[in-house]
Amino acid sequence: MFRHIQQLIDQLVSTARDRGVSRAQLAEQIGLTVGELTRAGERGDIPAATLAALGERLGFELSFVPRQAGNQTREKAIQDIKTGVFFRRGA
Repeated sequence: MFRHIQQLIDQLVSTARDRGVSRAQLAEQIGLTVGELTRAGERGDIPAATLAALGERLGFELSFVPRQAGNQTREKAIQDIKTGVFFRRGA
């Protein structure tokens, strides 16, 4: 559905793995099955509360940033998510 959401979920799962938390463990800790987490990542569709719980489990918070200068801020955030820089800032 939304490629940038797929990438965000993938990056969160990757960050968890880098911290020694498996996909199954992460899913369990936020009240999902591993299959539900996998499907959410494949679809790029996840409830905001679940996305916030994923971030919180990893020490991040869900927030929206204003679009500035022709979506420059949004595009930078998307690029940072794709490259993993977005998550290294708060780690």
